[in-house]
Amino acid sequence: MNGLKMKNKICIIGLGYVGLPLATSLANNNHVVGVDISKKRIENLKKGYDQNQEISKKSILNKNLKFYENEDLKNNNFDIFIITVPTPVNKIKKPDLSALINACKFVSKFFKKKNLLIIESTVSPGTTENICKKIISNYSKIKNNDIQICFSPERINPGDKKNTLNKINKVISGNSKAAIKKAYTIYKKIVKKVFIADNIKSAEISKIFENAQRDVNISLMNELLKICELYNIDYNEVLRICSTKWNFSYFKPGLVGGHCVPVDPYYLLEDLKKKKFKSQIIKNSRDYNEKFVKFIAEKIIVLTKKIKNKKILFCGINFKNNVLDTRNSKYFDLYKILKMKNKITLYQKNITNLQNYNIYIFGSYNLKTNYLINKIRKGKNKKIVISLFNDLKLKNTNNLEYLRI
Repeated sequence: MNGLKMKNKICIIGLGYVGLPLATSLANNNHVVGVDISKKRIENLKKGYDQNQEISKKSILNKNLKFYENEDLKNNNFDIFIITVPTPVNKIKKPDLSALINACKFVSKFFKKKNLLIIESTVSPGTTENICKKIISNYSKIKNNDIQICFSPERINPGDKKNTLNKINKVISGNSKAAIKKAYTIYKKIVKKVFIADNIKSAEISKIFENAQRDVNISLMNELLKICELYNIDYNEVLRICSTKWNFSYFKPGLVGGHCVPVDPYYLLEDLKKKKFKSQIIKNSRDYNEKFVKFIAEKIIVLTKKIKNKKILFCGINFKNNVLDTRNSKYFDLYKILKMKNKITLYQKNITNLQNYNIYIFGSYNLKTNYLINKIRKGKNKKIVISLFNDLKLKNTNNLEYLRI
């Protein structure tokens, strides 16, 4: 390792969008063990393959990085544990902490008094100390006051090649100076800057509020789209004009999907109920964005109502541009709604004759988007291309009508 002394042995539990880049970055200065419950995920990583195509094979096959399934991790001594498992919501939008609870129970099997536990999974205020810390204490038989624990909100943005882990400000918080010092030591070598929060609860709520703010702003833009339709004007032109003012915050309408923005606010909303506080802005914005997918579906149905013998191809159902994940994707939800109303085909690799369709709906972008557009434009028959919130930079031609929502 270029003469660097390995200072810590770190165990990371959860090797998804957050855990894997963290593991590969930390492995440049530490011995790192990555753990995941998915056997397939571990098998792929041992071969250097990331199914999300976010991390390179070279980084994954770092000699200081090893991968294990949960049950295979035996006879290992660690200095630091970092939990990066998902904290989703269930079907009725209630927080689901099962993965986090199980990860804490797993850590407790190996946790020693001198160790540090860092939580990066998004949680409601108080969870790190009132749930995670207590689980470690109960199962490891270490006194609660002797456990060093930190919370460090993750800021990984899937598909973003600009704001990568090494270029972000990393927030850390801890229950003691010793815990904060240990966390600071490992993070300072892999991020742009480390910011130390005054307390754990403030750091916990900051993660939720970052995404809640984005949710609120997008809901406002979604309402702008509806308002502009009433006046028969283009919302893009309104935004272009607004952006000439120095303090205008530029957001665009869109379907809010993925693992963070449409999920995290529910953790705060649920916790606020216990305090008998009724949120107005965050709750209303979340509801508005959830219902917006149905509005877009109805809009598409109206736009295509008069077209006879409709043959629709839906391209791009991943939750955002340039990612391969369909989990919690509103584009996928939109596809399912439209499928109930129309005969519609989902684009897949085995579809070769793209000229068989007369309506093409583009949701999220991916590496195939430009290829598909070029193929569609070469046909002679009349076609309609509907782009959802993305500008494909197409012009209407004799055989192509381009509609942007």
